Formats: sequence, C-alpha cells, structure tokens
Amino acid sequence: MADFIHLHNHSDFSLQDGAQSVEMLCNRCDDLNMDSIALTEHGNLFSMIPFYKEARKRGLKPILGCEMYISVGDHTEKKQITTSTGKKWGYNHLVLLVQNNIGYKNLLKLVTIGYLEGFYYRPRVDKTLLREYNEGLICTSACLAGEINQYAAQNDYEGAKKAALEYMEIFPRRFYLEMQNHNLPEELATHSIIKNSLVSWIFPLLQPTTATMPSRSTGRHMMCSSAWEQIKTGMILTAFDMNPGSFISSLQTKCLIFSRIRPKPLKIH
Repeated sequence: MADFIHLHNHSDFSLQDGAQSVEMLCNRCDDLNMDSIALTEHGNLFSMIPFYKEARKRGLKPILGCEMYISVGDHTEKKQITTSTGKKWGYNHLVLLVQNNIGYKNLLKLVTIGYLEGFYYRPRVDKTLLREYNEGLICTSACLAGEINQYAAQNDYEGAKKAALEYMEIFPRRFYLEMQNHNLPEELATHSIIKNSLVSWIFPLLQPTTATMPSRSTGRHMMCSSAWEQIKTGMILTAFDMNPGSFISSLQTKCLIFSRIRPKPLKIH
C-alpha cells in the first residue's frame, strides 16, 4: 500500500468547486504511482460509478465517499438559521468514507434522504440520521466549513471539543480530525486548537489537504484553484495562484506543506 493516500477530493461533479474530471484524477494517481484514491463529492454520488470503473481499469483502489451537509437541527426544517459561528444556512460539512458493504448501503441511504427529505439549498442530513446509519462508515471532520473547524477558526476550544466528542461517540473508533493547509488565514488559525488541544485528547489526526485540481505537472488541461474561484464568481481572471494544497500532490509535497506543523505520524492497521 502507498505511504500516502488522498482521502478528500472533488471532481467536476462537485459543481462550482472541482475542476478536474474523474479521468484527470486517475491520470494524476498514475503519475504519482499511487495505488488508491478517494472521491468525496459535495452532497452527491453522481461520479461514483464512472470513478469506480475508471479507477479499477487503472488498477487503483477506489475509495467511495461523500462530503455531506449536516444540518444543525432537524434535516426536514427548511428555514434560514444563523449559527453561533455566523453561518446562515444552518449546515456544516462532514466527510464520510465507505469502509465496507454495509457502509456503502448506509451512504446511499443518507445521500438519498438528503435529497428527498432534507433538501434546502443543499441536500442535508442530521446527526440523528448519522446515529442510525453510521455503521461501516469512516468519518473525518472536513474543511473550514466543518463544525469543528468552524469553532477552531474562532479560537473556541470548548465548542470544537464538544463537537469532536459528539462525532467520536457517533463514529466509535472511526472518527478522524482533518487538518488542511491551503495557506488560508482562517485555516491556519485552526491548526493550533486541532494539533495542540484536541489531539491531546488522543483524537486520531488526518492531514488530507483537499484536492480539487490535478497537478500542473500532468499537462492535462489543469485549472488552478484561484482561477476556478474567479471564473465561478464572475471575477476578472488576472493570474494563477499555484497553491500546492489545491491539487493532487505527492507525499513529498505534502510533507513540505505540513512541515511547520510536524504532527505525530498515525499508523492505521
């Protein structure tokens, strides 16, 4: 097995967020001699079948998953809610990865409920549903839009700790803190609480910088993060910001990105 695997990635099936195709994602894994890759679209599984087929065709292990939208209240409540962290739509992000066949069926169930019952700007589920359909799923705390990182970005240790403990209870021995580094001030502000405080409670620590673009080294119609942000928001495109945290990068690059943090390695058996 490879020493490093990207577990939080998006393709162009994550509208207004990812620019790489499933084929480009798998091409990049070939370039880096990686043997496994996860794909975690925003709130949907639309890329699951083409991703599975493309990965298997190339000898890659496809890790199925989804970045879910978790409602702060009941998923059927369709009203604007301003949370204590200032979010107006009342949901947070959470990454779920399929561990086995039961987890696959539970992920299908959760995503389906999100669209049929919980859709309010986004397909949402809630923590009650997570408690019912968590078996066979591995959970990570997601990006800046995740509940724990929302608290951590505001230096709210108690809020972050409370949320982390709740997810640990819902996903026993299957919950991991996710630390990202896209060189964003808000993101960097979360590192102190996540590394120095929450990890002291012996929470497992993941460090998968979210990859939404393939590396420029592939030469396969790569579009960088800042360019995509400007295009989708109608801003004038002036320059490319080649942030190595925004595409599928090598283990060596990831070590450089997180060299300042120096986490203790985690070995999962």
